[in-house]
Amino acid sequence: MTSKKRRWPWLLAALLLLVFVGWLTSEGENWHTGLGRERVKFPRAMRESDSQRLESRRRALGLLLAGGGKEQRDVDPFDVALSAAASEDAVVFIEARALLDSSIGQLLADCLDADTDAQKFIDEMGVDPVVDIERIALSGNTVVVGGDLSGLKRDAVGESGKTSHVGGQGEIFDQDEVSMGLWSDELAIISKDRSNILGAIDRIEGRAPFEKGPLPEEQRYGHIYGRLPVSKLLAMLSDADADFVSKLRDAVEDASFHVDLSDGAALVAELRGKDEQTMNALARTLGGALSLLRIKAATEGEKELAELLDSAKVLPQGTSFTVEVALPFEIVEQALRNCAK
Repeated sequence: MTSKKRRWPWLLAALLLLVFVGWLTSEGENWHTGLGRERVKFPRAMRESDSQRLESRRRALGLLLAGGGKEQRDVDPFDVALSAAASEDAVVFIEARALLDSSIGQLLADCLDADTDAQKFIDEMGVDPVVDIERIALSGNTVVVGGDLSGLKRDAVGESGKTSHVGGQGEIFDQDEVSMGLWSDELAIISKDRSNILGAIDRIEGRAPFEKGPLPEEQRYGHIYGRLPVSKLLAMLSDADADFVSKLRDAVEDASFHVDLSDGAALVAELRGKDEQTMNALARTLGGALSLLRIKAATEGEKELAELLDSAKVLPQGTSFTVEVALPFEIVEQALRNCAK
């Protein structure tokens, strides 16, 4: 296999990173100006479009249950493929098609259209990320891609490697560094660990046990959403106050997040624990810290950071609390305007 063709997983990774630019430069909603706080839509709950999308993806599959019996269930094959995601792994879902229909997604699509590597990827692989890919999920060292993959050129991923047929509708293409599984021309599973791919196909086709997906259905809304284990959250806060981080470690059990890019960029993160009093105290501490950071940013002339922090809210909700942050469309547009240059 030529080095050019062996680049396909990394070209896909580059496209994923481009999508994440919209996320990483876009944390939230509720930004404070004289124009009012609701300039950006916060993803606080499932909307009708999210529910319809969820329903449309279910189909009848004969699943092998953990107890050993088989059962016909209406499930999403994408969810079944991901169901082995370990609790210590972060799981990130990107609703690529819905995202590209959003205001910020249009900017990302323009970047892809202007990107020469993106066009090379389309020519080599036979798949157009903007047109053919519906959604993407990342968990551990595995990426799952869903959409219309019927145009995928097998020789682009299988040349000079080993190709195996698995079950009724599965194929696995092995290369030195990474393998890719394809199921029914609608799911691609990419991983350095071949057993992850084989397990995903076996679960979908009822040869390996399936229990549940890595994220409850009621949490699947927004353009980007997912689960963040406490260990990953604490790693992101390594420079924060040690006492606060220690309290988070003791109190928080898991966290989830949702990003909406409809009219700007809005992030809602929810941290869940067991003890209401402790979680309320943590929420107050975090809210005070964000206020101090906003004052510091404003004093030091960091205008965009101050505006971002000015939008931030921490909302206690019993044994959990949510953090909301936002940027309006204009700021994200400016960050992405020259992305293809």
